[in-house]
Amino acid sequence: MVKKATTVSAAVTLSVILLVVVGIRSSLAEGDEVSPLAKCIYVTFLVYRYIGTPVATGCWRFERPVQADWKRCHPPTHGEHPGGGAGPNWLYDDTNPEHVLSTETSEISACAKGNSGIAYVMMARRLGYWRGTTPSGVTVTRFYAETYSSEDYANNYLVYWEADPSIGRPMLNIGPANTEAAVEAAVSAVCSRIAGNTYMGIYSGREVDATKLRWIESALDRCVS
Repeated sequence: MVKKATTVSAAVTLSVILLVVVGIRSSLAEGDEVSPLAKCIYVTFLVYRYIGTPVATGCWRFERPVQADWKRCHPPTHGEHPGGGAGPNWLYDDTNPEHVLSTETSEISACAKGNSGIAYVMMARRLGYWRGTTPSGVTVTRFYAETYSSEDYANNYLVYWEADPSIGRPMLNIGPANTEAAVEAAVSAVCSRIAGNTYMGIYSGREVDATKLRWIESALDRCVS
C-alpha cells in the first residue's frame, strides 16, 4: 500500500509540473514572467514602422518600446527614425564611434534627464568596435549591440558579438529578410547563441507585416522549444 501511495503521489507531482510548464509556454505575453524551467528568452522589438502585437506560443516574452511610446532619442544625423515619446522609459539609438564622444555623452544625458525608468542604449559598430557610452549620473539598464553593418544586412557582425558578448545584448535587423527561410536563419542565428533568461533584439526600419511577424514568431517558438 505504501508503494502504491508513493506512485500516485509522484504521478500527481508530475502532472502539476506539466500543467505549470504548459501554462507558462502557452500564455506568455508582454509583461509576463519567464519560467526558469525551460530556455525562456526576452525579445525587444525595435520597429520604427508598423508591427502588430506578437503572439508567443513558445517560452519567450516581448516588449515594443516604440509602440509603447518610450521616449526615443537619436543623434542629429539619424534623421530616418523619428524621436518623440514620453518617459519614464527611454532609449538612445544609437551610439557610434565615428561621432564626437562628448557630444554623444551630452545627448544621452539630455535623453535621460527627468526619466528614471528602463533605459536602453543601442550601439552601432563602427571603426571596428561598439561604444557603450554611459554619462555620469545616468543608469543604463541594457546595451544592445547592433549585429548588422547597414539596413541591407541581418547580422553580418554577429561573429564579432560572439567573440565578446559582454558588450551588450545582440540585436539583429529583420528588415532585409523577405522570405520565411531568411527570417528563420536571421532569428535562429541570434537566438541559438544566447542563454535562457537573457535578451535579444529584433530591429526593423521597415514595416513588419502580418506574414513576416508570423515567420518571426515561428522562428522564436522553434528556438526555445
